[in-house]
Amino acid sequence: MKQSGTDLNIALEKYGQGLNTVAEIVNRHPIPESRTMEEHSRWAQELSEELKPALKTVDDASAQISNNWEVIYAALQVWVTGIKEISSSAERNDQIDLIAQMLQGWHNSFQMSESIRVLPAQFTLISAFYPSLRPLARTLKSSIEMIGNMDKMTVSLQHRVESLR
Repeated sequence: MKQSGTDLNIALEKYGQGLNTVAEIVNRHPIPESRTMEEHSRWAQELSEELKPALKTVDDASAQISNNWEVIYAALQVWVTGIKEISSSAERNDQIDLIAQMLQGWHNSFQMSESIRVLPAQFTLISAFYPSLRPLARTLKSSIEMIGNMDKMTVSLQHRVESLR
């Protein structure tokens, strides 16, 4: 689990860097004020081309995060099951407190603002008009769903741990 934790941290760092790069690129390419479809299409194509490496970074990091999270989550499930087998004692309470604190930290880190949660819908709508931006919409959607799923799994474990008290 320790190696998966290290690998997860590395993947999370790459993921964060990739998302920051995506944001920087999008900020450098505001939607043109011109009303011509040609200019808008050119804008979307240029943005799409510049985004390709950053989106690949985010997608690759997301895959690494998911793989490592599965290993960590399985180990956490075993840990919770092991705690369940310990008879009531200070050791059991210490283990419950330790894992509960860790899970709460993860749950807190997985929280997203409403403005982040609506990004995929916004970019899906934009990509309906500009098909070259579909990879951006897909990456945002899958990234936000991944974090949401990790949070749901964390909350599920939190409930299991709380039931041990």
